[in-house]
Amino acid sequence: ARACDFVKKIRKTPIIVKDSWGFFASRVQNTYILEGIHMLSEGYPPALIENIGIQSGMPKGALALADDLGLEMVLRFENQAALIYGPKYIQHPAVPALLKMIEELDRKGAKKKAGFYEYPEEGKRSLWPALATHFPMSQENFTVGALTERILFVQVIEAVWCIQENVIKSVSEANLGS
Repeated sequence: ARACDFVKKIRKTPIIVKDSWGFFASRVQNTYILEGIHMLSEGYPPALIENIGIQSGMPKGALALADDLGLEMVLRFENQAALIYGPKYIQHPAVPALLKMIEELDRKGAKKKAGFYEYPEEGKRSLWPALATHFPMSQENFTVGALTERILFVQVIEAVWCIQENVIKSVSEANLGS
């Protein structure tokens, strides 16, 4: 009750979620991030991935968000899912690209000043030019609409799973949390 009062006092709308791995918003957000990384590994241009995310209403592109959280944290969420779901777990296809960035290329995100983006001492961050070397751009026949639906759809699926697992109680609360 105190937490809800506080949230209302700071002019936000509280939602109640089950104390479960990843809660609600983080699980849905991680799905968005993983899908963006998967798209990169499939050969879609990184700038396209970022712009599709922003144009679909996200505050940041999936790769920028991955860098901000830290690639090891993104992987940690996926590893948590593996532990929770056990034999039912199916590894997300983005995991090999994440492992490549973390282990092979030693690019772990914004805190390390090296991730999907470059972090110059002066000025704004920009997409790491060598991404094209490590994740060659091969996709040429695509529609922005289909890719936008793809990143939104994976989030909807995760939200439905959260409802089925009683992490969140209703569609209206899921909409607020999203």
